[in-house]
Order: sequence, then structure tokens, then C-alpha cells
Amino acid sequence: MTGWAARFIEGLEAQEWMERALCAQTDPEAFFPEGRGHIAPRVARRVCAACPVEAECLDYALVNDERFGIWGNTTPKQRQAIRRRLGYMTTEPTDDEEGPEPA
Repeated sequence: MTGWAARFIEGLEAQEWMERALCAQTDPEAFFPEGRGHIAPRVARRVCAACPVEAECLDYALVNDERFGIWGNTTPKQRQAIRRRLGYMTTEPTDDEEGPEPA
């Protein structure tokens, strides 16, 4: 794991459900793709679809306003739509689904 995805993952405060997540056994870069048209989101979403903690992951992403990567089998734009439907306080959605620019 390299780049900003590695720094992001390392900075997460571990949650109990994260230990049971299938993504913990998968290359994290698949969940934080760095280019449009990248195959990684499809791979990540297949992993999520089989994951026993998919709901917990999505809940975490919604509550913490995760704006990058695949969480709970959703893209950033999908999570923004869910947050709006559920009445969460939201900020303007971003078109940048791949994450911040590397420093």
C-alpha cells in the first residue's frame, strides 16, 4: 500500500467491525482508486457485496462523512445521495471520487 491511501488507512481509529471486514484481507488501493475508469471500484464492490460487515461499514462512512473511496459498497456520490435522503447535514458533493491529490 502506497501514497495517500496508505496514510489515510493508517490514520483510521480502529473499530471492532473493521477486524471482520473482508477489505482487511484485500489490497486497500482497490478501495481508494486514484484514476477514473480504474477497475478497482468494481473489485472493491464485489468484495463489499460478500462482506459480513457491509452495513456497519456504510453506517461508519455516513456518520463520519467519508468522502473518498468505497465504503459499505458505495461510492462517494452514492453516500452523498444517501446522506441527503436521510437528512444528514451535508456539504456540497465533490466530483473527485478518487481522493485528494498526493502531496
